[in-house]
Amino acid sequence: MRKIGKYEVLGELGHGAMGVVYRARDPVINRLVALKTITSGLADDPNLLQRFYREARSAGGLQHPNIVTIYDMGDEKNLPYIAMELIEGESLEQSIARRTNLPIGLKLTYALQACRAFDYAHKRGIIHRDIKPGNVMVSRESVAKVVDFGIARVLDTSKTQTGMLIGTFAYMSPEQYHGEHADERSDIWSFGVLLYELLSYQKPFTGQNPASLMHSICHEEPRPLCQVAPDCPRELEVIISRILRKPPQDRWQSMEDILLELEPVSKELQSRSIAELVDRSRQLAEEGDFKQANELLREALKVDRANPSARSLLEKVNAEIKRKLIRPRAQQHIEKGLALLEEGRIQEARAEAESALQLDPGFEPAQELQKLVQQELDRAQIISECLQGSRQRIAEGMPDEAELLLRNVLELDPSNKQAFALQEQVQNEKAERQRRLWLLEKMQEARVLWTQQRYEQSIEILTALQNEFPSEEDIQRLLETVREDQSK
Repeated sequence: MRKIGKYEVLGELGHGAMGVVYRARDPVINRLVALKTITSGLADDPNLLQRFYREARSAGGLQHPNIVTIYDMGDEKNLPYIAMELIEGESLEQSIARRTNLPIGLKLTYALQACRAFDYAHKRGIIHRDIKPGNVMVSRESVAKVVDFGIARVLDTSKTQTGMLIGTFAYMSPEQYHGEHADERSDIWSFGVLLYELLSYQKPFTGQNPASLMHSICHEEPRPLCQVAPDCPRELEVIISRILRKPPQDRWQSMEDILLELEPVSKELQSRSIAELVDRSRQLAEEGDFKQANELLREALKVDRANPSARSLLEKVNAEIKRKLIRPRAQQHIEKGLALLEEGRIQEARAEAESALQLDPGFEPAQELQKLVQQELDRAQIISECLQGSRQRIAEGMPDEAELLLRNVLELDPSNKQAFALQEQVQNEKAERQRRLWLLEKMQEARVLWTQQRYEQSIEILTALQNEFPSEEDIQRLLETVREDQSK
């Protein structure tokens, strides 16, 4: 693996007049970085190299949410490099080239974030001098970050390897072409060109060669913004027209002035844009097109992350998307649970119902299955208690009460085998009980006849009882006594 300094090079991100930018990794703390190498001849001039490091250190001191953080700088075999924050996203240049369909409010949001970065740097004495769409990155979280502060000032002194002025021609101010000193107002001009191009996807000044481009910048006026970007409000056109005035003294004199003009326009556009996106998303959601609604709401939140209407609707839309994705799986659990319930495997059916509800707590078939399972559990509990109670009543010699409990069981489960078995046991117990009662009655009748000295009749009853109950000793004893008395 190729290394530059301590950094492991993972791949190339891009290259330009100043050098190549690599995707790299800091192996010490395992952090991904963007590694910018400078190949424009700096190493050949020690004084210029020192100046480059001084400017890079100055830029490294800029701590702002819309400025790419510089971590480190060094020299690898006469190849100066800067390690900086890696932005996962794309530059405004790439977005413009693709003519990405962005709302005006979001475009202005990116421009304002960049403008705040330039204002912050200007107030600390640092001029960018190479403002262009390629030097403004937009992260995946829709945050604009400016790169390459201070580097252009050094390279402007050294010229490029081809001898051209530093700074992409189309974004250079008239005073730079006139050879005058570039200050904050030159950055303001370049920002105006960037803003015009971002809004219209067209450059305000064009030319077939550097000379014609220079003439256009220094002497011609751009097409009115309303012609190339009809959706832009009139106030925005007025602001840009002042930013792009040829004499520096006629422009806004600071980025702060521009912010004061742009922010009210931006808020109005944001409010209008978000309201339109939310209304359209709500309509799509009602039509069941949750995917498109999700995309529009995410666009709205790129403009205003805290917008409560967009956030609330996005949560509902995402919930519906999730349900649509997981409901087939939930339905599988339900079908399996119903089959298990039919087989009487209640606990397994219960697990299937719980699995379906974990996927989608609001899925009505899953809730219904859970109710059915609970009903079966309640029914099974009642049956179990009745069976247990009937066994206890049988053991206590209370067959009638046992029989009542078993009737309850068979009403809930007509095919319950345990209930049938216990019912047969109850019937046997009741039959045996009747036989015992009959035995006692006949024994009593025999005793009465015996006391009346009607021995033959008493013996006849006792003999019949002895045949019916051969193991009953009371019958044998009474029979012997009656016969003995008869013989006397």
